[in-house]
Amino acid sequence: MPQAIIRIAKIKTKGAAQGKTKHNYRLMDTPNADPERTATLNQELVNTDRLDYWSLAEARIEEGIAKTARGKPRTVREDQVRAVEIVLTASPDWFKRGEDRQAEDVRGSQWVTDNLDFLKNKYGEKNVVSFTLHQDETTPHIHAVVIPLTEKGRLSADTLFNPETLTQLQTDYAQAMAPHGLERGVEGSRRQHQDMKQVYGRQEQTAAELGPLAQPVATMPAQAVQLPDVPLLGRDEWKRVQEARINAEIARQVQEANQRTEEANKRAQEAVQYAVANAGSQEQAEVLSRQLNVSEGLKQGNFNQFQAEQTKMDDVAMRAAGGEVVDPELIKRGSQLLDQAVQDVQQGRERVAGINEKVEQAERKGDYAQVAELRYGAIQEEEKRLKEQETNLRDYAGGAARLDQLDEQQAKERDDKAKKLADTKRQEDEQARLERETADQKRIEQANLAAEQDRLAKEAAARQTQEQAQQKAENERQKPIIRENERQQIEQITAHVLQNDPHIYRVEHMDEALKRAGVDVWIVDSKRRMALTGSENEFSTADIRPGGKEIALLVGEQIKTNKARFEREGARDNDRERD
Repeated sequence: MPQAIIRIAKIKTKGAAQGKTKHNYRLMDTPNADPERTATLNQELVNTDRLDYWSLAEARIEEGIAKTARGKPRTVREDQVRAVEIVLTASPDWFKRGEDRQAEDVRGSQWVTDNLDFLKNKYGEKNVVSFTLHQDETTPHIHAVVIPLTEKGRLSADTLFNPETLTQLQTDYAQAMAPHGLERGVEGSRRQHQDMKQVYGRQEQTAAELGPLAQPVATMPAQAVQLPDVPLLGRDEWKRVQEARINAEIARQVQEANQRTEEANKRAQEAVQYAVANAGSQEQAEVLSRQLNVSEGLKQGNFNQFQAEQTKMDDVAMRAAGGEVVDPELIKRGSQLLDQAVQDVQQGRERVAGINEKVEQAERKGDYAQVAELRYGAIQEEEKRLKEQETNLRDYAGGAARLDQLDEQQAKERDDKAKKLADTKRQEDEQARLERETADQKRIEQANLAAEQDRLAKEAAARQTQEQAQQKAENERQKPIIRENERQQIEQITAHVLQNDPHIYRVEHMDEALKRAGVDVWIVDSKRRMALTGSENEFSTADIRPGGKEIALLVGEQIKTNKARFEREGARDNDRERD
């Protein structure tokens, strides 16, 4: 019976979150995905704006995390798991498929709806921040992202996703998928958790991944044996020694050939097992099985070939023992083989250097899991293989000489690279020094300019203060002069009004006449005050003495004069009327 499959992976870093975002939304190259199906059949049901998982996690945590006693959100440690990716699918044979073996479209199906409802009910609707259906690979599956917030608002992946809860999760999910004819895997099984490529079934293995396993191991011609010059004396002993050496070399090469064919058998068998595990790939399994049968013949073929090579080497040895010149073509072939072996060593060293560079990059990123994987896995394997290649190559005089030459060449390249790096570093240091000096000079110039501007501003302020003080002193000195001038003006105006206005019969008439002439008159505490219109200088009537006489006396005399004149003119008018 097909099984319900569910797997989880914790998202601990921002880089991991962004990487999963790019993968699940196909923002990066995905070799096992069909681009045409990606555009038409993949679907996002929750995170429709396709925000990155880290931003979704931060936003949900800020919204849902519990508050402290002071009402502030609880602090989230840097090493806390922010999100968990959950992959949901079923056995490959559960999905209906067309003649092209592609699974039918499940968008809008009850299976997709039940999967989304299961996660929402299990972890809370708001905590399910992404739900992506993938149908661009062989088996449809769902990538969901859940924020591990408990019901009490505590961020704890260990509480929600521990061995006990994960076991229960398998059971709960199988029960939710039971209406679709899916069952739980064997509870308590010792089978190890597999990567999702294995979860989808070996059918997800691409032709590029299976190709190397399906290919036979190519046979290699026997390596040429170089013979030293034939001595003039002791040729029998020389022949015996050289035959023993050649036979030992032939035996070693035959053993290597057998090992390669055994490896071919192993790799082909592994390919068959992968293909058999692959749902719907029986034809490929049959092809690879035939390949395995073919590889069985390789061993015999290699043995026959090496027998021919041994006969050829025996002939070379006997001819060399007799003083004959060895075939130049064999010497040329041997030289080519040595050159190829040196090139293999050089490439092996480059691979080791490349892996070491990846280790350094991983260390800078803090990805110590990858550091351990590379340092104690790939590097050790490459270095072991490289050591074997170099040891085998040094068994030959020509090989040792070529390796020495390669060592000298690479040492020179390292020295040249170190010198180039040192020159670049010196240039960068010199450039940095010049930039610092320029920046320092600029700061000094700016400081001097600011100081000069400050000095000029202070001098200008001092001059302004001095000018204001001088102006104030001048105003103080001018005040009595101005006051005296205004007093004299009022006396002149008063005298002019008294002499030329015949209509002053009362003191009020005098006040009005003065106002018309530009002198304000008002009463304060029953005493008259006088000032030129608009002036702040005030005078009492005692201060104003036209012709040296008090103004009150002059006004009184003028009033009497005007009244007498008025009476005389009135009497004359009466006399004329009587006449």
